Formats: sequence, structure tokens, C-alpha cells
Amino acid sequence: MTNSEVIQIANWKVQVSSHAEVFPKQASNKLLKIVERWEKVFPKEKTWVQKEYGVPSLVIRADCVVSESGELGLYETEDRPAAIGITSLINDDFKKILQEFCAKKWPEFKVVKSASRTDNDDYLWRNKLNGTSNENTLVLVRSDPKEKEFNAFQSRSVSTIKTEGCKKYGETFGLWKKVSCDNIDSLPWNENFVLKPLQGTNSKDITIFFAKRNRKIRGGSTKSRVIKTLQENKKMYLQSFISPMQCPVLKNHLMIYRVFLGYDPAYGKFIGMGGCWNARENYNIHGTAETVWGPVILES
Repeated sequence: MTNSEVIQIANWKVQVSSHAEVFPKQASNKLLKIVERWEKVFPKEKTWVQKEYGVPSLVIRADCVVSESGELGLYETEDRPAAIGITSLINDDFKKILQEFCAKKWPEFKVVKSASRTDNDDYLWRNKLNGTSNENTLVLVRSDPKEKEFNAFQSRSVSTIKTEGCKKYGETFGLWKKVSCDNIDSLPWNENFVLKPLQGTNSKDITIFFAKRNRKIRGGSTKSRVIKTLQENKKMYLQSFISPMQCPVLKNHLMIYRVFLGYDPAYGKFIGMGGCWNARENYNIHGTAETVWGPVILES
């Protein structure tokens, strides 16, 4: 890894590379068109941002890859993304755009965090609402949709609460289809695929199956594990496997892009902000202690 360092974020250490990836203009244009459709089909919730602007969230994130020919492969769209703080630390371009959104485009809001959630990187870009405060400010809620007490914040929320992590939009777009534990034999066992919950975050229950197992890199699940996960969830979404990219600076590491988009009320649409790349020696790429982070810059 070139010019790397380890930085402390709350209670965890993050491996950071200085290598910058460029997100192609062609991929950005396709992503923006997807987001235009996404904001219309995502489930409506009685939040401040939905009522005021007609969108699910002020900031979203696309987890994706770009092929050598420039084609975009979308894993999913995160309606209430994490890692905004760390991305602002490792990506100066993103930090400038984020600061502009916060200062000129978005109203003031603070973070409300459930006690069930560990400390994250939000403190790097937003203030936290004191639990005993009567302050009637707008909020970004960090909680699980099952924690219904946080629904009380809906009228003040700048993002999703009870609909967070809903993946029905992908069914509408034809990105994935619903499967049931009653029809396990109908799964395409001769192909590579991914199972994901109907609603969920933090990579929980994301299950990758390889028809021919690649033992060189971790992340795939056995057939019995896939069946067990589907039986526990009853119903899940099945997505064709989209291969991660090879990281150009880390041997044997697979890489994906995480690109943020901010809603600009003046233009009535989402604007690309740049983001970060994540790489692991594992097909299941998300934020872990072994994950390496680096900046993703939008091609101008």
C-alpha cells in the first residue's frame, strides 16, 4: 500500500490509503438517472425531508463498481448512509462539497443516536443532540427501524427512520427478485448470487454464494449457510453476483466504490459529491478492521 496510515475514529482504527480513484463521468450520469427513479419509488415516510422536499433523505450513498468499459454495477443505494465523517477526513474534495451543502444548501440539524448503536464518525461533521435537550431542531436519527420510539422524530427528520434500509426499489428496477424459504430448490445453485434481507443495513445477513468456490479470497457462504439464512429470514431478495473490482494498489484485495449524493433544494435534485473506496481480501466488502479506505474523486 502506498502512503498509508492508520487513523483513530471513535473506538475503532481505520486503515487509509492515499491512492485516489476517479469515478468516471459516464458512471456518474447513469447513477444520477438511477437516483431520479429511486427517489420516486422509495417508500414514503412522514418525515420532515419527505414533506418539505419530496425525497427520502438529504444525503444518500451508492455502493457500486465500474467495469473497465465504464459500465456501472450497482449493489444498492443507502438511504441513510454511514461513513460521511471518515470520508470527509480522507477526501478533501468531498469535504469541501459537504461543507458547502451544510453551510448553504441544507438546514441545520443534529444527530440522534440510539444507545444500541456504537459510536461512529458522525461527530466529525455534525453535532449530537443532547438526550435531555428540549431543543426542537431537525435531526438525523441513527437507530434500528424496530426501535419504534424513534418514530417520534419523524416530523423533524432529514432522513429515513422506520423505512431505513428498505430494498423494495431494487425489485421494482429489476435489480433483484424476492425468493422464499418455501422454494429453496428454485434458487440458481449453478450460478453465483447474493441474498439480502428485504430491509436491513450494516451488511447484516448479506450472503454470497459461489457455484464454484474460490478459496483464495474469503466471503462466500456454503449452500447450507445460504439455506439457513433464508430459512431464518423467510423471504429475501436474490441478486445476480456483481464482481468487485481488483484494487490497483493492494495485492489480492477486492474493491468497491461508495459514492455519496446530496440533495440540492435549489435545483430540486441530487448532486454527486464523491466518496471513498473500500478494499478487503474478502468478497463481502464493508467497514471492518481489515478494510482499507481511500478517496474517490468525481471526474469533471
